[in-house]
Amino acid sequence: FELKDAVVVPTPSDPALLPAVIGAAAGQYVSDRLTAGMSIGVAWGRTLLGSLRAIERRPLDGLSVVSLIGGLTRAAAINTYETASRVADLFGAECYYLAAPTFTSNAESRAIFIEQATIGDVLERARRVDMALVSVGDLGPDSTIRRLSLIGEEAAETLVEAGAVGDCLAHFIDAE
Repeated sequence: FELKDAVVVPTPSDPALLPAVIGAAAGQYVSDRLTAGMSIGVAWGRTLLGSLRAIERRPLDGLSVVSLIGGLTRAAAINTYETASRVADLFGAECYYLAAPTFTSNAESRAIFIEQATIGDVLERARRVDMALVSVGDLGPDSTIRRLSLIGEEAAETLVEAGAVGDCLAHFIDAE
């Protein structure tokens, strides 16, 4: 995966605490490495939301925050818009939203969104970020993508049958 760094965290005795442990480590990593003039892309999820607690609030001139995924149609603490806004607020940064839904109902509506100049600008900014803060979610019943009803039970079953084990930026991934 051409990773430059890896942070290994201890497994807590209570598995329910793992997202908080990972979030704290991710927040510290981001806080230690962001500098003025950088661009950070952010996704959404419970682990990422938890990472914000470990990020040191400080002004960084010229920092920009870019949403890497479309949003939800209702407010939620883990919505990409809220996550991006919170990160931007921590650093006094400019924030760019991918003002489109996470999923569209068909390929034609997806194409209409992507053809919009404002969406294209944010997508180009997303391609050029210096750092990306993303997480991988599973497809279990308590997964973020299922709890928010972004995919239904039938779609989840079909994805699992096809070998999907989770998602990253709403792109489904297999075990490899």
